[in-house]
Amino acid sequence: MIAVFLSINIVIVSVVIITVISQLYYTKEVEKNFFALSYDAVFSKKHQLDLYFKQVIQSTSSLLNDDLVQRYLTNPDKVSADDINDLRRALSRYVALNYSEIIDMFLVPRQMESVVSLNGPDLTTEPYKNEPWFNCPPLLKPAILATHRISYANGAGTYAVSLVMPIFSTDTTEHIGYLVVDLSLSQIQEMFEMDSAEGEAPGVFLVVAADDTVVYHPERKWMGAARKNTDLVQLNINYDKASLRQWQGEKWLIALEHSELTQWTIVLALPFREMAGGLQAIQRAIFISFIIVTLLIMIVIPLLANSFMNPLLKLAKLMRIVAKKGRHLYSCQQLYCSVKWFDFFSFIFCSVRYLRV
Repeated sequence: MIAVFLSINIVIVSVVIITVISQLYYTKEVEKNFFALSYDAVFSKKHQLDLYFKQVIQSTSSLLNDDLVQRYLTNPDKVSADDINDLRRALSRYVALNYSEIIDMFLVPRQMESVVSLNGPDLTTEPYKNEPWFNCPPLLKPAILATHRISYANGAGTYAVSLVMPIFSTDTTEHIGYLVVDLSLSQIQEMFEMDSAEGEAPGVFLVVAADDTVVYHPERKWMGAARKNTDLVQLNINYDKASLRQWQGEKWLIALEHSELTQWTIVLALPFREMAGGLQAIQRAIFISFIIVTLLIMIVIPLLANSFMNPLLKLAKLMRIVAKKGRHLYSCQQLYCSVKWFDFFSFIFCSVRYLRV
């Protein structure tokens, strides 16, 4: 019985060790896969965002090289009223053929002394002096300015991002001005909200500009605001790839990717409980399996041990009786029938014993 007890303990300890190792290994693999999937989702959004702005930039190439545009930006003081109307028609054709989310477009000479707008007043700069693109430093490559509220009349209060593209002379390659495109956030919102609507992304996507301005967040009141003035200030995004972070009193998986084109950081914040729910279900299944296996071991091993030991004990008892009362008291056939569970082996044992006696 001591051997049986030790066997049971050894088996149970082995099962415990296997269960613990399996749980730790599975937990690590789940976290690893979860990190990978989250990072892939962020990388995919970054790619979509970059592709969108690249297409907008590429679509303006013919407009930037238009002779009338080049002439206006080179000598803004020498354009006529008809030239301004032709410029507006060129801008209007571009909008009609390309992107309906365009709020307004502007042709701006390098010195910012005048502005030709798709929808605004002729040449005056006054309505645009509070726009971020009007006061930005000189640019020699396309830049995407973070979310802001438009202040000019035809789009006042609308959330927009500004795409600022430098224009160079086709004759001298000198920098002569800018094409500014104010885009509503409709496409960006659709890009980030599509997965949530389909139930594929239980987390929250947000986009943060290089100056820490919130470009996009499902909470509209935070868009265009400095992150330090929102609840997002507690969210640490100063690291690479994906990791677990404490935010709003609970653990969150934060995955992020930086865009070189926009200089924005795309972030996916996912509550750790979303992952922990599935993990806990697996842990419960492992624990239940452990209990079942342990009970089976504690029940089956003693039964098997008894089924082997009882005939041996009975045989030993009969042998003692034979030894005490004489060798003819019990025949081998009687012994064999008494322990017939052992069949052939019992019979041989009995026969050898009988012959020795």
